[in-house]
Amino acid sequence: MQNIFGKDRSFRGMHFFIILGISMSVAALLVAISVVNGFRKEYTRALLDFNADVIVLMPHEKEEAGIVELLKKEEVLSIQPFFYREALVVHKGKIKGVVLKGTEVETPKMGSALYEFLGKPDQVRLMLNYESQKTLPIAETFSVGLYEYDSQFIQVPLKLLRTWTGEKEGLTGFELKLSDPYLAERVAKELKKNLPPEMGVTHWAELNSDIFRALAMEKGLFQILLGMLVFVASLNLVTALLLQVFYKRRAIGIVQALGLSQKRLRRAFSSYGLRLGIAGSLLGLGLAYGICLGLESGWVPLDETIYFIPRLPVDFQWGWGGITALLAVGMGWFVAWWASRQISFGNIRENLHGPA
Repeated sequence: MQNIFGKDRSFRGMHFFIILGISMSVAALLVAISVVNGFRKEYTRALLDFNADVIVLMPHEKEEAGIVELLKKEEVLSIQPFFYREALVVHKGKIKGVVLKGTEVETPKMGSALYEFLGKPDQVRLMLNYESQKTLPIAETFSVGLYEYDSQFIQVPLKLLRTWTGEKEGLTGFELKLSDPYLAERVAKELKKNLPPEMGVTHWAELNSDIFRALAMEKGLFQILLGMLVFVASLNLVTALLLQVFYKRRAIGIVQALGLSQKRLRRAFSSYGLRLGIAGSLLGLGLAYGICLGLESGWVPLDETIYFIPRLPVDFQWGWGGITALLAVGMGWFVAWWASRQISFGNIRENLHGPA
């Protein structure tokens, strides 16, 4: 049987390129999925670091008595009031629109990207309106990893922002941190039932649904398109089997003469495809993991103003890798099994007089 699948250099080269094609397609699929998973993980982390799991909005942006008691639930770990106002920040000829977020921080904190843009100032001037200008000392910075937040937000003490705006009861809403962020949708639904209808309730996934919907669509497209690439690579096995049968007819005739049935012969060719599929899948799995390690080290920098993060994120999951490898192996076996059913191995007499 070994002579059928040959030790010829030409066949070894063919085997190599079949394995290479399968491994490259498997690696491309896994890297693409890992990058999409990386974007989702990075966006989720950054959004949860800066925003709350559940956000309750006050209808008139004023503090109302008794609301906090309605927000208390078993899953809620903390309830923090917040107050938003827009302003212009001015420093050494540079001017930029910013969002002031009043929270229970002790000292003002500026987003790291905004801090770099303004030249790392010790203090800046804020223009809340045409008549009101304030000087804000910058003692700390923060970085959540998303350029959109790091370049536009300044966190200030809630009492200070209320004093500046003259709104002593000013309140945009409350931010709720939960024991598990993925309980946010259920908690938000329950709060909507208990709170007055004019109050708005949302959660982190709903607030950023467009981003996650786009990532889910991209992941689905990658799975379809690159999955087709894996299938096309597996189709090379058909050509390999045809060539094996054509050039090894005499060897096939010999094993037929020794009593090897058509069924066992087809099983041998199916096993041949299975072995090539396993080799290609394992090589692709290792190649994908190596590429992902390189990407994690910062091989591909990104423009933060477009992608909101400084480098290409990856989240390689061995579970996805194992599923993809098994699918590639299954495709290789199926193609070889189907091809072996369609190929005519001929009779013993014809094969023995055919080419060696």
